Amino acid sequence: MPNVDIAAIAAYTALRKPEIPGRWTVLAAIGLCRSSDPEPQSEIVALATGVKCLPRSAALVGHGRVVADCHAEVLCRRAFRRYLVHQMSEALSSCPSIFSKTSNWDPSDNLSYPLILDADVRFYMYISQSPCGDASMAALESSQEEEVRQKNEAKRKEYLCSINLESTQSAKRSRRDGFNTSSPEAWNEFPEFLSAFDLSKGELVRGRNDYARVGVLRTKPGRADAEMSLSMSCSDKLAKWNAVGISGAFLSLLAAPVYLDGIIVGDLFDEQALRRAIIDRGFGLKTELKLPFKLGQPSIFQSTARFQHSKSFLESQKAKYPVLAASDIGLAWTKGDCDRPLQLLNNAGRRQGSGNPRKGVYPEASESHLCAKKLHKEFLDLLCIARNANRLPKILQPVAIETLAYKDTKKFSANYYQARKLFLEQLQFKGWVVKDWNMIDLSSSFFGGKFNAYMDLSEIEKEYILHADIPGVKKDEINISIKGNVLTISGERSANKEIKDDQRHVVERA
Repeated sequence: MPNVDIAAIAAYTALRKPEIPGRWTVLAAIGLCRSSDPEPQSEIVALATGVKCLPRSAALVGHGRVVADCHAEVLCRRAFRRYLVHQMSEALSSCPSIFSKTSNWDPSDNLSYPLILDADVRFYMYISQSPCGDASMAALESSQEEEVRQKNEAKRKEYLCSINLESTQSAKRSRRDGFNTSSPEAWNEFPEFLSAFDLSKGELVRGRNDYARVGVLRTKPGRADAEMSLSMSCSDKLAKWNAVGISGAFLSLLAAPVYLDGIIVGDLFDEQALRRAIIDRGFGLKTELKLPFKLGQPSIFQSTARFQHSKSFLESQKAKYPVLAASDIGLAWTKGDCDRPLQLLNNAGRRQGSGNPRKGVYPEASESHLCAKKLHKEFLDLLCIARNANRLPKILQPVAIETLAYKDTKKFSANYYQARKLFLEQLQFKGWVVKDWNMIDLSSSFFGGKFNAYMDLSEIEKEYILHADIPGVKKDEINISIKGNVLTISGERSANKEIKDDQRHVVERA
């Protein structure tokens, strides 16, 4: 087994001061090994800690400017994508990299990529505790004390009784908040306390509710009386990455998808559950996915290394830490010469220390380099480098890259989305919660329009009320349209007003 676990803990320790006493967290890291080395050594290229996740309302209001899911595995994957972007940039600039330029590359061939990963590169992910969701349910239950188990059972019974009571009200909230599943015709309602037993609609269980069931999709865990999260569990996300790659939609335009070669898990290790959750649930994709996409077969290893800020380690120090709590801080680090490789996030999914909003509005400086907006900007910069190196796919050559919108960029990743579609069509994944970024579109394009307005959305008995700040646009120049379940508000600011005379030189923007 590669020593990614030991290397990850050492790298984390070297990065920052220890957590606040009595605060536990989860560590995830991705290590690079080369199979050609006689004695392969692990090089940590991305790592993260975190256990928090935003509720759905906070995630939707953030609109891509916050990191909604701050679990360690998810932050680590985002940090890893930044590492891949940097390595691709180096390769396009003819600098040392794990990628190289593809010889005899055909830009018009959708299955030909301008860059190719070195054949001997292997990636392993270390997680200090088994990922939330299906992979850890059985181990979590068996590790609980009897008193805790009884409390959880009481909550489960309370939750089961609440389903019918909550479903009508929560269905209204879900339509208001703007999200659906991958199979809209199957899901007309989305209960707040959800445990679906109809396989034709796709199973989805909220957090740790109905914890005795295995093999089902789950959302991120949270308090039973709190608003649910839009984010799928880490077990489910790992299953998805095992089918479509961990490198994501954007990077699939420049190189074949990257897969994990192994997963190393510390606490709550359950090899059977890990294989079921991450690999076996996608068995039907084995013959459906088309190359370069595939169903990964990562090796599963158990780690005996002790992470000093894990829940299990702190519980063993009860005399020193009588009261434990989950850490509010998320940390992510990326190897390489990228902008601000170390990112600290607060429990609102924004940069640690960015302060409170002014008049309800957060400044741009509060946005982490791991949020969708910043990751998209880094990718556009990479495309500009690819264009200068004559390595831009033909489908992107006529496009004005600098102004390309987030949702439009994803549309070019046709091969990735075909693989993703096949994944979501599998019976066991049909209940996947798909966030609809287009539910309320306040500019000509998401992250690519001339401006983005701030808004408040409220619901009264028979209608919804939307308040939007659209400065510089006259009332009769605002266009409002509804198509299906998408509300679009668009408008264009007036041109700059310039005043010049002997005493002044002023340029006013509306």
